[in-house]
Amino acid sequence: MAQPAAAQITPSATIRIQNGIPSQDSVEINVGQMVEFHNQDNTPYEIPLSYLTGGSADNYPLAVLLPAGGKFGLVGVSVATCEYNVSGVSAAAEGPAAGPPYTIIVGSGETEGRS
Repeated sequence: MAQPAAAQITPSATIRIQNGIPSQDSVEINVGQMVEFHNQDNTPYEIPLSYLTGGSADNYPLAVLLPAGGKFGLVGVSVATCEYNVSGVSAAAEGPAAGPPYTIIVGSGETEGRS
């Protein structure tokens, strides 16, 4: 029996990658929201992800493949701060690219001081 399709989530933030560089150094989303990556280049990239809350900035256990001209989304599932880099697919064996890491901050969505 077919399963119903998952609900579509509209991106709360979009990061466009052009010439191998993200359009924003840092984005903030809340739990349940999505950040979407758009590759505007004709080159595929790997996006290594590092979980920083309680982790090491040197630990990049997973990388997402961002196809040339493609896109993908990440959904915030818990409050955390993550870093990522953009590296060419051929650099996979070498680890994350040099240069600044970029940040995704996932907040709870709660605002302090509400009455």
